[in-house]
Amino acid sequence: MTGGVLGDFTVRIKRMLQIMPISILFLVGKGIPQNSASTHSPAQFMRLVKLARLPDGLHKAALANGGTYVKLGSDSPWNMAGSLDDLVSDSSTIVIGQVIGERAVLVNDGRAIRTEYTFRLASVLKGAGTNSETRIVVLPGGTYRFDDGTSATIDEFSVPRLLVRHTYMIFGSPLDASPRTIAPSYSDQGVFELGSDGKTVTPHTIRPGDTMRRLSNSSQTQLISDVQSSIAKDASKE
Repeated sequence: MTGGVLGDFTVRIKRMLQIMPISILFLVGKGIPQNSASTHSPAQFMRLVKLARLPDGLHKAALANGGTYVKLGSDSPWNMAGSLDDLVSDSSTIVIGQVIGERAVLVNDGRAIRTEYTFRLASVLKGAGTNSETRIVVLPGGTYRFDDGTSATIDEFSVPRLLVRHTYMIFGSPLDASPRTIAPSYSDQGVFELGSDGKTVTPHTIRPGDTMRRLSNSSQTQLISDVQSSIAKDASKE
């Protein structure tokens, strides 16, 4: 193997070992009751898993599990951009703004959850939009509370949550062809938190060895400049 290929292979092995305990539980049935699985018999555990797969299944599983249900998500941590240029090229929208609200919604007939963050634009680096407009940043997973007080959570361990009143640079593309939505590119890789000090950059990536981690050494001014240069370079290829 060449050095680059070997390095990438090593990163993948480390990541596999890191998430293996979670992955094993995920493969058993993609569902974990909030109480430890050890408190349930195999039959009880599988009953909850099967309930969660039905229409309105997360609600059914929460009711059957004493009011709460937690399920591991299936968002893949393996698909990733190799560089900032790749991230820019694969994103039709690049914006800076602040999260001003959030809500969890049920999808797939109550079998899944996604969280929709209301995002007020401060700067549009790529794509359509003007300052002060809002977009909906969509991430898989989250916690949904039903009217009867029960709740269900889908834990997408590879997709960190966004925080209200925090500022982010988002790389993404519209979800389901809706121009007001943004689904971050490569999940965690497409999100960078910009500190209130106007200087710090915090990549949301959780992947060991990810090249995006190096951008934490950049100032916000430098990151914006690098993104703008990458956009211009990508446009010159068209």
